[in-house]
Amino acid sequence: MHASGDHLAGNMFMLFILGMACEHAFGWQAFLFLYVSACVTGAVVTLVSSVPTVGASGAIFGLAGAIISMMYVNRQRIELRDHRVGFVLAIWSIYTLVLGFLSPIVSNSCHLGGLFGGLILGALLPPAILADRAELARRPTSRLQSTLALTALIASAILFVPCLR
Repeated sequence: MHASGDHLAGNMFMLFILGMACEHAFGWQAFLFLYVSACVTGAVVTLVSSVPTVGASGAIFGLAGAIISMMYVNRQRIELRDHRVGFVLAIWSIYTLVLGFLSPIVSNSCHLGGLFGGLILGALLPPAILADRAELARRPTSRLQSTLALTALIASAILFVPCLR
């Protein structure tokens, strides 16, 4: 569910861009884990807020946070032009949060929760751009990440889709 067509289009556009960046930076298994985890951290932090939440903004902020922290943690091993990507995403995140704080109907708690979750995971997950992708995909931790993410997606579908009727 989204608040409007513009909200849906904005989320889809940012998911397309950040999804490609995260999948390239971390690999598909870690990307799936990052997306679902950021969605969960955004939702958990939203529980302390009175503003209702719709959309995937928390997860999208999490993807931005993951790229920002991965770029920062690995700044010595990543080319200079790639550092600018992290900087631009940090500016985008701050700008979007400021706009959200100016509107009483934006769930900034969801945005901050997703961003925080992404920042932590981006700093902890091994970047695929600095490793052998095939070896990284075979690691038990990578398989565990994708299994946990898929389990969370299936469980949420089973639990919440019937409630939408």
